[in-house]
Amino acid sequence: MNQSAPPRVSVLLPAYNAEEFIVAAVESILAQTFTDFELIIVEDGSTDTTLSQIKNFTDPRIRLIEHAQNQGFAASLNDAIAAAQGEYLARHDADDWSHPDRFAAQVAYLDAHPAVGLLGSWYAKIDEAGEKKKEELLKNKELKGDKQ
Repeated sequence: MNQSAPPRVSVLLPAYNAEEFIVAAVESILAQTFTDFELIIVEDGSTDTTLSQIKNFTDPRIRLIEHAQNQGFAASLNDAIAAAQGEYLARHDADDWSHPDRFAAQVAYLDAHPAVGLLGSWYAKIDEAGEKKKEELLKNKELKGDKQ
């Protein structure tokens, strides 16, 4: 029986036919300065080399769920949520790249603000060559239960 504590963060990464970006996406998660996480990858029946590229990773924080046939994004994400053991959930798409301090900053903020239930961040759009095209803050309404 495993006596270790569950991870603080469960990273949910659905992947379908993502061979062009999956390695960089996974590497950006594994390079986080905050290391108490599990990376749950749901490989959704890809017809390209996505699955074999994922299987090349040997980091024990990676948990792979394989779909024999494509079930779609929502089903894949639901499977990842069902498997998650972390206190916090983080989303990461197969073509995303996360800054190395992303989880450190987000966990610190969530720990300091327990009333916060959802957190976004800045993002940058890049082209195929990795050149930044646009950067901005994700704009969300601040939700407060006592004000409407």
